[in-house]
Amino acid sequence: MKKGQPLLLLLASLIVLSVFAPLAIQPKDDNQPPVSRQSEARGSARGLTEWEYAWSEYNPSAKESIPQNGSWQKAERLINPPGREGRKLLWMRTQLPRDDGYDPTLLVQASQLFEVYLEGELLFRHGQMEGAHPRYIGTPPRMIALPDDAQGKLLSVRIFSAGKDIGLLQAPLLASESDLTLYFIKRQGVRFILGCFYLMIGLISCLAGLRIRQSYLFSFAGFAGAFGLYTLSRTMLVLSLADLPEFWMTFELAFLVLSVAAVLAFTEQLFPESAGTRLRLSRLHLFAGTVGLPFVAFHAARGEIFLLFYQILLLVSILITVVRIGRIAWRKKDRDASQVLAGLAVFCAFSAGDIIRQMLMLDNPFPEFSYWGGLVFLASLVVVILRRIHSILFQLSNTEKLSVAGQMAAGVVHEIRNPVTVISGYLQLMKKGTQINHAPMIDLMLGEVNRINLLVNEFLFLARPSDPKFAMKSICGIISDNLSLFEAQATGAGVELEFRCPPNLPLISCDENQIKQVLVNVIKNGLEAMPDGGKLTVEVKSAAPYVRILITDTGCGIDSQDLKMIGEPFFTTKESGNGLGIMICRRIVDNHKGVFRINSKPGQGTAVEIILPFDPQTT
Repeated sequence: MKKGQPLLLLLASLIVLSVFAPLAIQPKDDNQPPVSRQSEARGSARGLTEWEYAWSEYNPSAKESIPQNGSWQKAERLINPPGREGRKLLWMRTQLPRDDGYDPTLLVQASQLFEVYLEGELLFRHGQMEGAHPRYIGTPPRMIALPDDAQGKLLSVRIFSAGKDIGLLQAPLLASESDLTLYFIKRQGVRFILGCFYLMIGLISCLAGLRIRQSYLFSFAGFAGAFGLYTLSRTMLVLSLADLPEFWMTFELAFLVLSVAAVLAFTEQLFPESAGTRLRLSRLHLFAGTVGLPFVAFHAARGEIFLLFYQILLLVSILITVVRIGRIAWRKKDRDASQVLAGLAVFCAFSAGDIIRQMLMLDNPFPEFSYWGGLVFLASLVVVILRRIHSILFQLSNTEKLSVAGQMAAGVVHEIRNPVTVISGYLQLMKKGTQINHAPMIDLMLGEVNRINLLVNEFLFLARPSDPKFAMKSICGIISDNLSLFEAQATGAGVELEFRCPPNLPLISCDENQIKQVLVNVIKNGLEAMPDGGKLTVEVKSAAPYVRILITDTGCGIDSQDLKMIGEPFFTTKESGNGLGIMICRRIVDNHKGVFRINSKPGQGTAVEIILPFDPQTT
């Protein structure tokens, strides 16, 4: 596997998982919270659906009181009941059930600010309604602890909204605190997991971008990271860490802007335009966030106003992006642009369906359409990224092959030039007809021809490697045969040979001739590293399903800088070497799905480790 491939393959796997993970871990039922045994015994969790409502005029300078009985009407719907006529204040009330509840807790989500009263006594306040311009701090669901004796009492909710919607966003739920906590874990645990998952994708994308230097991977990392934080900020779990709705609202808006800017930058880098027609929508979004969000954070502007204008900017940006990518897909017949355009079109269509559903106040038992549209859009981006990564890996592989081929060609020319020069010189002497004995010159020329032949054979093995011919062989027998070839050379150099092999070692599947070639190279190098004598040890160990061969010598060792270059074409520390031997050894061991390692310390010797599977075809 090429350098950098594992990281990129991990990125591809995580991106694919990010698309299908929501389908695998989607909760089966989001309508009711789980019911503990105590709740079952005392009355199961229930939704409070029977409400009355009364409109009231908002007067920031006067203390508000609960409307009289004659003002109340039955609420046919909990959001935007009839008769608003521009008013910003709505009262809603219901009678709590008389069940003997355990640790009663109320789950309420209203638009926008609200207060909860029990028999006229204030229990909870979300935001401050006082002042000429009450601050919008988001509409997260809130858990409100009720007194143990709240059963059967009158519950009233005072709601303020300066936006188009006012009322309860969903029927409040009454259950124990533990049940509602489990409800949030079940309902929003998926969102929390996906948020963490996107953060992981962002980190891996950033590392991949550092590896292959592609700017669009950094943009995708920014999108994944910002979208992950945006997703986390939309869960009730963050409120359990810090009950600061206003902070989390600003946090959510900030990372919404960052995620949109990043995905726009991503599309701009994937499909660049000429300098004359370039429009940096991503920078426009960053500018809008940089200018607008401080006003929201320091209460100089209302959050819903910023969100309204930002949604308009987002809609315009989507339309421009669709037109731009569509033009590229149409004019250049770009397959990537066509796929991203299709995904974006599906997302826009699904989002429009959500908008229509909200405008008509239609109930839908399924998740929001835009959620599924977003998955389709993300899937289109995934396909494009994987195709680009595959193309980059292919180009890197070709570049590496060309580099190695050029390096080897230069090395071959250099290695052949020396013997050719020797042969040419002797032939010129023989042509002059000088009265000298030609036999020594002929022997030297034959030696140089053999050197060229060996070099060409090694080069051909690297250029056109033959597939191993596997057969069941005894590795101990192969090693023993090779050592016997070097006994005379070892004795002459004062080198002691030691061979240790466990009894009853299983046969291994290998190409005997190729393994012998590896052993000959390694043993020969070890003997040549000990011209003044020493000890060469070959030890075989079984570590199923592998066999480990360790060849150590007590020679001069290899310098750490030279050790890094061992195996590079035509790098050698020997006067008569060409540097292809170790490269061939690595290639043979790789073809056997094994591992070839060299460890060495100057003055202490060298250890070569060869790990081979018993059966490469099943490993």
